[in-house]
Amino acid sequence: MSDIPPKSLGSVQSVEMGNFRGIPTCACPACGSNLIQITATFCPHTYELEMYLLDNAQCAECDALLTAPTPIDHPAAS
Repeated sequence: MSDIPPKSLGSVQSVEMGNFRGIPTCACPACGSNLIQITATFCPHTYELEMYLLDNAQCAECDALLTAPTPIDHPAAS
């Protein structure tokens, strides 16, 4: 975890999280987790993934803000 102390928000406390948006990644740069939360839509007929937001991704482990990757971001695509 981080050595940054929690901020007090009245009776609620929050911990500072990393902001790595702008760097497309399939793993969190802060904690290494590859479990990423995204906002997505699915086709109601096929149930296949139709679209996802790139800059609305967040690490499921440490809550760091991320940019979700696309196939063109893969190192082998260069």
